[in-house]
Amino acid sequence: MSVTVIWGSVPCFWGQSGLSAELNFSRTIEMDQVAFQTHLKDLLNLYGKIVWINLLDNRKKHELSLIQRFESLIKMF
Repeated sequence: MSVTVIWGSVPCFWGQSGLSAELNFSRTIEMDQVAFQTHLKDLLNLYGKIVWINLLDNRKKHELSLIQRFESLIKMF
């Protein structure tokens, strides 16, 4: 048995000017969905099963919006 860890950010287009600054999504969720699906299909083809672990803090407003976008993209997939 082996485990491969892939460390990354929420796979959507967003930006932020500082650690505590408001974050902005630079594309619509429909545009994010196309990139998300391509990225996820590539990962599934390469690694097979995937387990996601959320390390974001839902008590922080800017991180909560990333969590919500990620959950929406997963549901759309």
